[in-house]
Amino acid sequence: MAPLNYSSCPLASELVGILFAQPAVWIKSTLRDNPYLSNPDQYEKELRASCFGDESKISAEVLGEWGQVTVGFFGSCLSIERSMLPRDFQIPWYTDKSGSFTEKTKAHWCWIGGDWGTASPACVVLMCQIQEPMMVGERHIARGSWVCVDEEYVCSIEPDGSKEWSRGDRSLTAPQFVERVKKLYMRNGFTDWVIPHCRVIMDSAVTAQLGFGGHSDPVTLSTEFKKYGWQVTGSPKSSRAVGWQLMKSLLWQAGSDQPGLFISERCESLWATLPYCISDDRNPEDMEKAAPDHSADAVRYVLTAANQGQHSYR
Repeated sequence: MAPLNYSSCPLASELVGILFAQPAVWIKSTLRDNPYLSNPDQYEKELRASCFGDESKISAEVLGEWGQVTVGFFGSCLSIERSMLPRDFQIPWYTDKSGSFTEKTKAHWCWIGGDWGTASPACVVLMCQIQEPMMVGERHIARGSWVCVDEEYVCSIEPDGSKEWSRGDRSLTAPQFVERVKKLYMRNGFTDWVIPHCRVIMDSAVTAQLGFGGHSDPVTLSTEFKKYGWQVTGSPKSSRAVGWQLMKSLLWQAGSDQPGLFISERCESLWATLPYCISDDRNPEDMEKAAPDHSADAVRYVLTAANQGQHSYR
């Protein structure tokens, strides 16, 4: 193993300074500097594999470039060059069997993913699945690809107007949230709740029973939303790690001949938070629970539900 780099740990550096209060020179080292490794190439392969494709961790642990550590969860899978679509991207409009263009045919391949919160942000992401290969600028979008088209993100606002992406709005109520979702529908050409509720996937907490209304009606957030005209479905039971892996694969494939995941510039919260989501040290295949994962969760719910097929009734 390479010699310990105490300068990367402030506490260790401070202890060394106390115990050995003499002038010192810090020298960067890598595994190649360890003369006791019998097979450095094999050890490097193992070390790279333990980084799960995170380029910043590879730079630090393999190459000794600790100043580059960001430990991004999506690593090199997330790329502006591959995945970003312009703000004016429009949902493709396909005809029905009679060759007619209707609001329902426009919504036919659309999904909504959402994550509710007041202490933490609440959000919904409008997504569509591409049914025919297309070009957007220089980007090739393969059939079966997913596009995050637009969003509503409710969070705290700083006095200067900037958004606090990790803090919610404690004054948010169910009718206010539904009104925000309705505006999302309308600005994308949907005048009614035309996307079936089986393709409107919210975090499972919205279907959790909070009490009873009357004698037998369960009180849930989903029933509160329904009062104001918006029906939702709870996210399917699935491993978070599996959902993240699916999302990573699609991000990596964006722009190739395989289905990918693309994100419009209108989805500001995704571009503002995805680069800062980090891996859980105890479970590198999952995201750290404190990460700003609200929009990412909304996308994961849709991808997981669509992949399972149980929500695809049209």
